[in-house]
Amino acid sequence: MRITNVECRMKKELKGLIERPEKKKIYVVSIRQTDLGKIHRLILTSLSKGQAISPQGIADNININLDAVTRHLKTLDENDIIRFKEGKIESAYPFTTKPTTHQLIIGQSKTYALCAVDALGVPSMLQKDVSITSSCSYCEKSIAVDFQQSEVNANPGNLVVWMPRKKVEGKSVNCMCPHIDFFCNREHADSWQEKIGYQGVVLNLREAIEVGEFIFGDFLK
Repeated sequence: MRITNVECRMKKELKGLIERPEKKKIYVVSIRQTDLGKIHRLILTSLSKGQAISPQGIADNININLDAVTRHLKTLDENDIIRFKEGKIESAYPFTTKPTTHQLIIGQSKTYALCAVDALGVPSMLQKDVSITSSCSYCEKSIAVDFQQSEVNANPGNLVVWMPRKKVEGKSVNCMCPHIDFFCNREHADSWQEKIGYQGVVLNLREAIEVGEFIFGDFLK
């Protein structure tokens, strides 16, 4: 997938926000034909079904010894592709094993996304229908986005996504993802920005979907 409507904005407002995800994309491509790539895709497939997977489960599934799997998981963690902590896989962009505001229904499975943009990138990555439920970070009103056979329906219809415009220190899962959220409308996003005291970028739904597609569209190829 390629960004279209936001291409000009990416060169200005979104450039700093997109650079790090783009490096992740390049890294994922570079490991695609390796055991690292196999492990990454297996983790994504499992988490998309709402199923946590252990290092031993990975070893059994792709016939690699456990020590090698553990080393590979540490490498993926060091490159900020997954979060591997105390022997457990906690997340792999765009999914997390822990409940968040951003719940996804994929077929008969329920899982969670790390942030609003991650949630919106899942349909493109999986090439499946996805229903997203979340809430406005300002007023806590329910938000829903349904992807059904290339049709997108949202409630409320003028919802937006807010991304902080800040230098990312450390891993995105810790310092960026918790702040990328849905809002009922631009007014609520602007009010939120004023409340927290630092600047961000407001994307309409189409723009936010395109950013999600840009980041995650090729992850499982």
